Amino acid sequence: MRDSPSTLLVLCACLALAQGQLTNITITVFISGLSTNTTDQGQDKVVFVRDLDGRQFQAAVDLAVEAVNNHSQILEGYNLQVEYVDSQCSAGSSVQGFIDQIFDPTGRLLIIGSDCSTATEPVAELAPFWGLVQISPLSSGPNLVAVDSPFTTFLRLVPSDTAAAIGVVSLMEQFNWTRLGLITQQELSFTSTASRLMELFEERNFTTYSHTFNTGENPVNTFRNLLNSPARIIFLNVYPSYALEILCQAHRMGRTFSEGYLWLLYSWYPQEWWTTGAVYDTTCRSEEIQSALDHAIIIDYLPLSDEAEGREEETDAGLTRAQYERLLRERIDEVGADDSFFNLTHLYFDAVLMGALALNTTNAMYNISMFNYNTTDMVSINITNTILAAAMGRSFMGVSGLVNLGGNREIAPVISFRQYRTSGNQQLVSIFIGNDSYFQNADEVFPSPGTPTDEQYVFISEPLFIVYTILSCVGILFAFVVALFLCVFRQRTVIKLSSPLLNMLIIGGTVLFYIDVILFGIDIGTSPFSTVTALCMIRLWVTTFSFSLLFGPIFLKIWRVHYAFFSRNRDKKRKVKIVPDWVLFIAMGVLLTADVFFMLFVTVFPDARLSLENQNLEVSVTSPDLPQIIGVCIAPHSTIWIIVLFVYKGLPLLIGLFLAFETRNVKIRQLNDSKIIGMSVYCVAILSFAAAIIGYLIQTPDVFYGVIGILIIVCNTTVLCLLLIPKFYALWKDPEGLRVLSSPQPQHSSEVFDTISGLSDEVKKLKQELNRLSSPPAEGNMSIDDRSRTIDDSFKIDDSNGGNVQVLVDKKTVHFTPSVNN
Repeated sequence: MRDSPSTLLVLCACLALAQGQLTNITITVFISGLSTNTTDQGQDKVVFVRDLDGRQFQAAVDLAVEAVNNHSQILEGYNLQVEYVDSQCSAGSSVQGFIDQIFDPTGRLLIIGSDCSTATEPVAELAPFWGLVQISPLSSGPNLVAVDSPFTTFLRLVPSDTAAAIGVVSLMEQFNWTRLGLITQQELSFTSTASRLMELFEERNFTTYSHTFNTGENPVNTFRNLLNSPARIIFLNVYPSYALEILCQAHRMGRTFSEGYLWLLYSWYPQEWWTTGAVYDTTCRSEEIQSALDHAIIIDYLPLSDEAEGREEETDAGLTRAQYERLLRERIDEVGADDSFFNLTHLYFDAVLMGALALNTTNAMYNISMFNYNTTDMVSINITNTILAAAMGRSFMGVSGLVNLGGNREIAPVISFRQYRTSGNQQLVSIFIGNDSYFQNADEVFPSPGTPTDEQYVFISEPLFIVYTILSCVGILFAFVVALFLCVFRQRTVIKLSSPLLNMLIIGGTVLFYIDVILFGIDIGTSPFSTVTALCMIRLWVTTFSFSLLFGPIFLKIWRVHYAFFSRNRDKKRKVKIVPDWVLFIAMGVLLTADVFFMLFVTVFPDARLSLENQNLEVSVTSPDLPQIIGVCIAPHSTIWIIVLFVYKGLPLLIGLFLAFETRNVKIRQLNDSKIIGMSVYCVAILSFAAAIIGYLIQTPDVFYGVIGILIIVCNTTVLCLLLIPKFYALWKDPEGLRVLSSPQPQHSSEVFDTISGLSDEVKKLKQELNRLSSPPAEGNMSIDDRSRTIDDSFKIDDSNGGNVQVLVDKKTVHFTPSVNN
């Protein structure tokens, strides 16, 4: 008996053919309409609101059927008729109504509905057993179109509930939000959205503060638990009745836009839904709820095409959207139905139109009147498959705009964002289509007090930066004064002996260090993110070269002293040879070249290159305070590269310290910088270890910058003063340098070694003269060679007193003080 409906259709068709009047007979095609007129909800189940009036949707379906039946090119010779089933948004009611219609003698070719997934899923699972295609305007449960789902003949005109998660992520990325408070009601559609949202957040390293409650529970406690988190952007993944309770508490507790909070809600809530009451009694007036909703964002499935366009464009049913809205409102008013969901009625119109066009396409290939419920009958199988393929593959103009499933069983996500304003009106904020989005200016979307934030950036305070900038500028000015001083007095003996060109390199290093202090004070509080990211590598370049320029010449000068006095390879009978300045400059060139190659490697190699990243300060996860974010220059393997940098720059420090220790007893102040080296290494060691410890233990920008900045300024200035102020003091005491070599601690440079070499030549001449004059008569018979050997044995040079050379001849001391050539 399952094929009795088709038998009647066939008999009617045959009778019409026999009478030759087929063109004058209209065949009635019945379709099933699942709609929610009442709710089977009990005390604990709430779907949308207490009373959902499905008559507004039925009015849209009736209008669509009428438009199709009046259209000359759609299902010509057929008359569509809808038989409704009140699904009550209940699985049991919808299944019972479906079974009753299946066994109705008139039969069904198509199912339209239902408007909630709870009622739709069981029917969608049964429909394939009777070969029926089901088109739902609103059911958005994610399971309905899953790849492995049993709902093989199910189509729908809305995206999955999980499409809302895409919209939330798009919104957060647009406004640079990374933290979301999520309140989820334990219903399949909501939990599916929450799961998808978690997946998208994990891919983007976003944070969610998720809290759930069961249907029938008071959500207020869940909301209060959420307030223990730092969430400021909160998505209400719940039915509107529960959202009403939460927003009432939000108003009472001051969690509104003016206090930095932003609420995200669904678009399918009915118009002015905050006035319809809640599951639990609330003392909040509608005006108070409206105040809590101020500037809230609603995630919309784009129920209507752009307001400015398409209103007068004719649909494939022969109506314009403007005509559709006018006619539908007249019908709703006639039956006295509620129009809370008027913005969704167009989906019902388009669902009927999609089914009619698919039947029209199928009828051109097969006689749809031959359809029966027998899924083993090839004609019925072909009709079902053709209807399904035609609906999935054809695009048409509906009252919602261009409708095209694109070969899929659901429409592609087309999401828009609208915003509640104080008046309660919803104003368009943005359009989001796939991966392409357009947003209005943030200042227009979020006027005073401005765009809400889900985190608090901590910057270096402006007064501290100004103070350190001033100190650094004073240091730079001091360095230039010293450089000018060296240039002016470069020919004076005291300055000349200290290798002024090398000192100029040292001053250049101090200037770069002062500049580095200023660069470290520039953060995202004063400059764009991209600028600070570039500064990460610029700072490292400046630090590397400033270190080499400051300490490289000092170490090379102390190495020259060590080479002159302690080289074991030097022939002590030969003239003393000093390493000239040009050799030291070559060594400095090599050192700087090594820095260039090292820094190029660090800059080019991705794992070593520094980039700016946001890091959280240590804040309790249960703290309601906003998370504090700081910008940190970091590399993928920063610890390893910090160790490499410390070794690369620390090894010369250790070598310099060793050389300074070796030459600690050289009593030539202008030559021996061992004490300065020791103090410099001491300062650098303090700076390096302090920076490492502070970097790991102290993350507050002001403290970090304050300590690091003062260490750099103090150590830099100390080294500069220790190196050059003694020279200035000596110049003040001895402007002409007359006491450089005769003082108890004579000065030294390469000229000192030349002087000592000249003294050796003079002493040799003196020995020859003494040999000639001091020969006694008794030794007159001695040969010249014997007398020379005797003088050689009795002749010694003691230059331990520096410039005062003592010549010992036959136990008698002859003092010789050489002249100094400036």
